[in-house]
Amino acid sequence: FFVALSLLLLVSCVTTRRTNYLQNPNSNIPSYSQDTIDSDSYRLIIGDELSINVFSLEEEANNIFNLRNSNSQLGIFSDKEKSIYTYTVFSDGCIQFPTIGKVSVVGKTLRETSVYLKSLLKDKFIVNDFSVIVNLVNNSFSVISETGSGKYPIVKEKMTIFQAIACSQDLSDFADRAHVKIIRQTLNGTIIKEFDIRSKDLLSSEFYYVQPNDVIYIQSFNGQFFRFDSFSTVLSTVFSTVTLGLFVLTISGF
Repeated sequence: FFVALSLLLLVSCVTTRRTNYLQNPNSNIPSYSQDTIDSDSYRLIIGDELSINVFSLEEEANNIFNLRNSNSQLGIFSDKEKSIYTYTVFSDGCIQFPTIGKVSVVGKTLRETSVYLKSLLKDKFIVNDFSVIVNLVNNSFSVISETGSGKYPIVKEKMTIFQAIACSQDLSDFADRAHVKIIRQTLNGTIIKEFDIRSKDLLSSEFYYVQPNDVIYIQSFNGQFFRFDSFSTVLSTVFSTVTLGLFVLTISGF
């Protein structure tokens, strides 16, 4: 019994192999193909909210095409401001833009949307040189883990999975790093992707960059009951158990 208990406690001990990042692929750590998906490859889907700013030397054009708000150039809005100062991608895949009307944007990147809007405005509504800046307002991701859950803004042009995890105060020693899941919204619907965050190959994989609306889910070890974070804790528990067993046997007369 004591031997079986000791083995069980040793198996329950958390090792660096389970917790360390950037480990070389081996029999326990998977390798991933070199197919990094850049963060700016995100394609607009129905329900996205956009901030669009037109910068022109023509004051009249600025007044017509810009929704006036001090935060609009940064794409930062309160929930109340979103309905007033943003463009929503409706179920038909279009936004409603001043003077132009419906503009199809679903499936386009932010850069492609900017170029397309400029082509629609050029020479027809604005003669002089100008620029169109498109930002995604719903530019955030969520993390669900044992240490807590939260929704965080993507404050950089490119945010990695490690930076996203750091936003939620990293993972506990008992988080299952081998089976991290990302719930991602795409043009074809919601997909779930699973990967091992310990693998060094992650740096060049499709999982490295976080995309808008991603939900990152990290569960605890399956069947985790005994939770020991060091070998010394295991030894202490084993010796305490053995001592208690011997004491029980002694007082029982065996």
